[in-house]
Amino acid sequence: MIQKNTKDALEDDLSAINQNLEAINQLLVDKMDAEDMHSFKAEDGTTIYQKVSVYPKVVDKEVAFAWIKKNKKEFLLSIQHMSLKSFCTELLEQGDDLPGGVECFIKTTVGSRRAAK
Repeated sequence: MIQKNTKDALEDDLSAINQNLEAINQLLVDKMDAEDMHSFKAEDGTTIYQKVSVYPKVVDKEVAFAWIKKNKKEFLLSIQHMSLKSFCTELLEQGDDLPGGVECFIKTTVGSRRAAK
């Protein structure tokens, strides 16, 4: 029982930490957007940058299948979710429309790269 209580307490702590990190991340994204910054270097040489993640979801299978057929993209019928994610990311980066029946949630986050030593 003690281990279960300890685990629950640690999970609560982790949840609070993750909420704080998400809030800090969003503040950084907002500030970088306001300053029209895509990246910057910290004093220690670490690069802080914005990254965009695309999360597609088929919301209308009938419309999606019709789009696939019309656009001769039958390979999409056998792909995994990550391939759909890559395909939709590529379309959005090129300024093209998403396939019919597919919607995407787009999330901008902040990443970091340490300076080479």
